[in-house]
Amino acid sequence: MLPAPICILQFALCNLQSLTRANRRAPISLAFTFCLLLSSHLVGAADAAFSLPLQGNYRAGKYMPVHVAADTDGADDVLILHGQNAVPTEISAANKRIDAIVPWLAVRTVHDVQWSAPGTGERPVEWPLHALGEDERLIGFAGADPDALAPLFPGRTLLRVPLDLARPLAGPAQAWEALDGIVLDAAAASRMDESQLRGLVEAGTAVAIRSERRPGGPWPWRKQSAYWVLHVPLSGPQTAFVPEGAYDPTQAWLRGWPGDFRRHVILAAVLFAILATGVTLWRSRWSVLVSLALCATSAGFIMLWRARQPVTLQGGGSVLVLGESTTQRDDWTYRAVLRPADGSFARQPAAHPVFAYPRQIDDSQVRLTCAADGRPLEFRYSQKPRQSLAFLTRSLLPVRLPVTPSMPISSPLRTLADSLYAGPGDRLLGQVMQEGDEGRWPDVVVEASGSPAP
Repeated sequence: MLPAPICILQFALCNLQSLTRANRRAPISLAFTFCLLLSSHLVGAADAAFSLPLQGNYRAGKYMPVHVAADTDGADDVLILHGQNAVPTEISAANKRIDAIVPWLAVRTVHDVQWSAPGTGERPVEWPLHALGEDERLIGFAGADPDALAPLFPGRTLLRVPLDLARPLAGPAQAWEALDGIVLDAAAASRMDESQLRGLVEAGTAVAIRSERRPGGPWPWRKQSAYWVLHVPLSGPQTAFVPEGAYDPTQAWLRGWPGDFRRHVILAAVLFAILATGVTLWRSRWSVLVSLALCATSAGFIMLWRARQPVTLQGGGSVLVLGESTTQRDDWTYRAVLRPADGSFARQPAAHPVFAYPRQIDDSQVRLTCAADGRPLEFRYSQKPRQSLAFLTRSLLPVRLPVTPSMPISSPLRTLADSLYAGPGDRLLGQVMQEGDEGRWPDVVVEASGSPAP
């Protein structure tokens, strides 16, 4: 279909031809056609523009930044950006306007990218996307030499992307986790705050700053020529797509009603038995009617009580990786339901869902909601019984935590820690019990190779 302005021009030319043929109604037809097409083009047609700060380069399984600029018809309309093998991102408008950088999660090689808003339908987005290969490393730079990080990636192909000198990391810091490294001069680095630096480090991004003085903060910076370099190797999954191991803890997960609910059911049954026994011992002509009334009332109360019980089941715990001067904490949260239900997971820094098979995105209908300024709010999803959905929240501390693990390890996270975290030279130290949370599993402690013995 041709754009509306071209259609208007075509109709105008046709009517002008009729006018030259002395058609008296041509001016009226021309005006009517112009107004009709113009109104159909303006009413209910939100417009949006997208740009890619990383020039279309992305790492499958990690967030990439997308700049969205759109005008909407409604003050609080929602624009949805989605594609095959990607988690849909919903951006809410503020005063009929969206202008922000949002994180977009391409779980695997993405294609058929589209966007939609009220009154627009599905519209394709033509992007020059490039999925980074295993031998490629993406380096962003602002005012400095991107090759300063080349010694960290020997034998790898470096792809260099210039960043905005005024705002090298605009928007949420986690939106830039597709970067394998970032190189800044002192001026650009001064525009990066502590939360942005932490977001890069927790994503495994190497940071190099050209400066004579050591950057502030407790992080383990090291001097390399004219640069200060910060790179903390991470353990565990580095992507949102983990086909093996991530859901092993759910194999031993007892998916039933919580213990408090079961105890209340037993107490209610005992109370009903006492009342029913008392009614049967009552020698009165009204005993039969009272028994029926008791049964009906109890059944109605039970149905109402059951309908108000939460149907979401949650389990999880943490895997602690102790390094020489750092502690990596990966919080795993598993969600399931007793009957079909919708749920939400408050979006935290360095958090994302973890998928075990490609169609899990569609099966769980998971999506990320963002405010008009690009700030992530929460993940929303839909589940059915016997389905599980995992969320991983990663944090990194510039200190080795003084934990005292114990053996043996009974936590369901042991298999996950053994298969996804413990590499050559690493060892499982034990588990740490957490008090006060019935659904929380004991944390598993892993000691990274090269760290001092406890």
